[in-house]
Amino acid sequence: MAEGKYSGDLFSSSKLVADAAASVFQHKNAYNIDKKEIAGAAADILHAASSYGKLEDRPAGQYIKKAEDYLQNFSSGPTAGVEKPAGDSPSPCPLRRRAEAC
Repeated sequence: MAEGKYSGDLFSSSKLVADAAASVFQHKNAYNIDKKEIAGAAADILHAASSYGKLEDRPAGQYIKKAEDYLQNFSSGPTAGVEKPAGDSPSPCPLRRRAEAC
């Protein structure tokens, strides 16, 4: 991942994450951010930091690796157009009690 990346790719990932953070903090286009792309860029940054700091064999490296794996899984997950399983859908009447009919 980051080992074979050029510094320009790492810079691009950093800029992408920073721009997304700035957009959210300024309350601009917070809903138009591609969260999967940002998660992948953040995973690249964590991997580069871990490699550069030689943290893989240290206790902090375990947590960085877990975060990196989580972000990679999130970034490579299903796209927005893919249907979720039936058990994941919210109740059609979330504010009413279950015993009441909608």
